[in-house]
Amino acid sequence: MIPLKVKCLNGAQKQIDMSTLKRVAKGVSQIHPGWSSTLTFSEELSAFVELSGAPPDIKGNSEGASNEVDDAYAKHVYGKTRQDVP
Repeated sequence: MIPLKVKCLNGAQKQIDMSTLKRVAKGVSQIHPGWSSTLTFSEELSAFVELSGAPPDIKGNSEGASNEVDDAYAKHVYGKTRQDVP
């Protein structure tokens, strides 16, 4: 198990197993503009989760985030629906 804290739509934080996420698409986050991101699907949450990372700073460090996103966000930002989940 690879623990991952996800910020849920209701503001709560949940811990899920990152190794069970299904990768759906790559793109650019609209939650964190300019950050690269990957749209995944969590069976545990029965929801899409966006994993995003900031561009590295001068020392090579980068901030990351994991946020639950709704189906409308997945469709608008990535052009993906639940039918696209592998």
